[in-house]
Amino acid sequence: MSSKHCSSCKQLKPLTDFHNDNDRRDGKTNWCKLCNKKRYLKYCRTKKGLINQIYNNQIGTSKKRNHYPPDYTQEMLKEWIISQSNFDQLYKDWVASDYDTSLRPSPDQLDDSEPYTFDNLQLMTWGENKQKGYDTRRKQRVATVDANNETKAKCKPFEPVTFDNFIDCFKHASDFIKCNKTIVYIFKINELFLATNTRNNGKPILTLTSYN
Repeated sequence: MSSKHCSSCKQLKPLTDFHNDNDRRDGKTNWCKLCNKKRYLKYCRTKKGLINQIYNNQIGTSKKRNHYPPDYTQEMLKEWIISQSNFDQLYKDWVASDYDTSLRPSPDQLDDSEPYTFDNLQLMTWGENKQKGYDTRRKQRVATVDANNETKAKCKPFEPVTFDNFIDCFKHASDFIKCNKTIVYIFKINELFLATNTRNNGKPILTLTSYN
């Protein structure tokens, strides 16, 4: 047998259009893949399916961020979401929009660096949640650039290395290295301190000289 009828759409389809199911005599599900997909999508648009999907996403996000999993069960999350004063309106607006992703109800973490807890959640639309995350990351990037520029401004040009000032120069070089994220290797051959450095686009970032 190379084909079968789908119990949902009643169409005759090749067996490749059905998922495997070892509990069935023919080894295939009764519903075709397309009908199963439609059924799952319909379920995800119900309140129960929406909350189930949200909870699974939170577990996945926690793993990705190396956080502890949510400190609540799926049933507890369901009670929390339904108890939010704006949930019913958010859900109605999402349905009325023909399930526009940007209007989908979405629990947002007040602090992304902390695990999922009810004290760290607020309910908004998926679009608002996405924009909030984008704004937060942009502010973090700006703050990082400003901090790096401030640190680099404090670094003075490196002076030549001599036996008398080697220790001080090496400490100074270490500060400079941290600012520019480069690596300098200093080694000793026959009482002479030599230095090599990494390069940035073929141009030396830091040059150390040594004298007898």
